[in-house]
Amino acid sequence: MEKITSLLKATLLAATISASATGIALAGSPASGTVMKPLQGIAFAAGPKHAVGYFYPKENRCKLVVTVADTPNGAGETFDALRHEANIGPGDFDQFNLSSGETLEFNCSTDARTMVIKSVVNIAAGTVK
Repeated sequence: MEKITSLLKATLLAATISASATGIALAGSPASGTVMKPLQGIAFAAGPKHAVGYFYPKENRCKLVVTVADTPNGAGETFDALRHEANIGPGDFDQFNLSSGETLEFNCSTDARTMVIKSVVNIAAGTVK
């Protein structure tokens, strides 16, 4: 019984160290808003695509980097990846339009220590004449 308890403790410790070392948060959909901390990697669905990103504070601004790509369907398949970088002021936001008619909105907190990602669905697009 003591060996099982020791093994369980070691397994939990290894899982905790692994999770904290990668620092990646998984979110199914940021529709309601997902909070990011500095240099915390985040992976989430962006419509039919997948996205990964992070930010870091610099000079009281949020420096954002996001990469969006299609999901490959098979071995050896190629796909395009799109990288988006933004320098967002405190209390301000940046939007990144996806080809699927969805927009990701990145809100920088007033102290530039957190960001909130929200998914916004575009209802209509066009120009007024």
